[in-house]
Amino acid sequence: MSLDLVPQEILEHIAFFLSTDEICGPPAHLVSLLLTNRKINARLSTRDNPHFYAVVFAHKFDYRTAKARLGEERIDSEALTEELKRRFTVLKRFRSKKDCLAGTAPSDGCLDELLATAYLMMLEDEGRNKMQLLFYSEMDQWIKDYILHKDGASLTRQRLENGGYPLPTTRASLAMWLFWFFIRPDEYARSRETLDTSVTVFKTLSFSAHLYNLTNTPWHEHSPDKPSKPGIIVTWYSQPLPITPPPLAIPAILSFLALVNRRKALPIAPSDSTISSTPLDEWRAEWGRAVSSGTNEISDCFNLGSTEGVWEGFFTYTEFTAYAAMLGGGSPQQLQNSMIGRHQQTWKLAEWHLIESDEPEQSEPLPWGDPLRSYFPAGVKLTISDNSLVVQGPGSDEPLLYHKAGSTKGKVVDVIITGEGHSAWGQFGLTGRVRPCDGFVSLSKDYVDDDRGKWLYRGYLVGNKHGNFVGRWRDTLSAVSYHGYEGCFAMGRRR
Repeated sequence: MSLDLVPQEILEHIAFFLSTDEICGPPAHLVSLLLTNRKINARLSTRDNPHFYAVVFAHKFDYRTAKARLGEERIDSEALTEELKRRFTVLKRFRSKKDCLAGTAPSDGCLDELLATAYLMMLEDEGRNKMQLLFYSEMDQWIKDYILHKDGASLTRQRLENGGYPLPTTRASLAMWLFWFFIRPDEYARSRETLDTSVTVFKTLSFSAHLYNLTNTPWHEHSPDKPSKPGIIVTWYSQPLPITPPPLAIPAILSFLALVNRRKALPIAPSDSTISSTPLDEWRAEWGRAVSSGTNEISDCFNLGSTEGVWEGFFTYTEFTAYAAMLGGGSPQQLQNSMIGRHQQTWKLAEWHLIESDEPEQSEPLPWGDPLRSYFPAGVKLTISDNSLVVQGPGSDEPLLYHKAGSTKGKVVDVIITGEGHSAWGQFGLTGRVRPCDGFVSLSKDYVDDDRGKWLYRGYLVGNKHGNFVGRWRDTLSAVSYHGYEGCFAMGRRR
């Protein structure tokens, strides 16, 4: 019986089996069927039968998260078909190992498109996307060579060894986020040389706060005056998508702390063996920040209720003289050769929400104040009563009522965090706010013993269910306009 006489439904079943007999990689076995004759080719062409290739896409890649974010109309059969072809073009490029070493990388914007595609795939990952990147394109080795190889195309090693610093470009940010997504800390322990090289690189990127910002919007601004220009425009489901990935500092800090703290498995890496699968929309807040216009609602870039509970982790610091020398224009070697101190700490946090109300005076957030005091205005008073936080602003007759996270429904217009904790330095209190435009968390740490001073912790909750609260602390004596003394921290939910 000629294949020409096979009903369309049966033909598509055969084609689907050939396309998906192997999950990872392109539907290579389908080619032989398409080459049978012109009629078969026409019946299974991407132009005339996009629905079939949309089904193949759904078997090869994750797309539920994309539909939820972009809408059903955007993610139609034609878009999925084009995305299927484009993605495997990108994955084949990574698999070829081109572009990761100096002298092989393209001079045009091709590399930006490649990195942005892999980054967005991870922000939509539910298991399949990561599997394609890891097992077909071998992304973990590609990105490791790109950043850490002595001839890596990122020029990271070359710049550091010549006494300079890597440039904080959008491309560098994309690469660092991909490194964090695929890092397996235990693998680095097998080679002392590889571990030492990696720690040296990420130590520099993590502690050089004067060069590598935590945020795209200056940390001391509570909201941008105008939307920032996108770092790159990538084709995504057949349409241009402007994205600006968060700076490289956050994934660099995560990678550095994961490598130096392997035994305690903190920060929890996305490739940690204890994580069996990626929860649905694990990277929703990261997506919100990457595609942010600077006018987001808090819930777009911050998982409401995510800071509630007990957190365990540590903060690190370097020698003050080495840090001062670096701020004074010293080479990265001065920082690299300095000792890193580390102290464990525990936090117990409560999250409070101001809910939008029909009465404007009851839903106007507390005014934004001193960034060195977590944006709280001077003279504000916070009082916890049952499941509410009573906030008395300076010069205001009527207090604002903030509700415990999850206790009241409605649109959240402001988030305040309170808590307490302890470390080797003693007991302390914590108070902070969440910046609406990007979910940036700022916490003031006030030791009960005043001799320990006041410190400011700033960063993001990266990930959701398996998230890490990570960033930098700094002193509060240096003016906002100056670079102060800073270190890194990472906290994870108590398990």
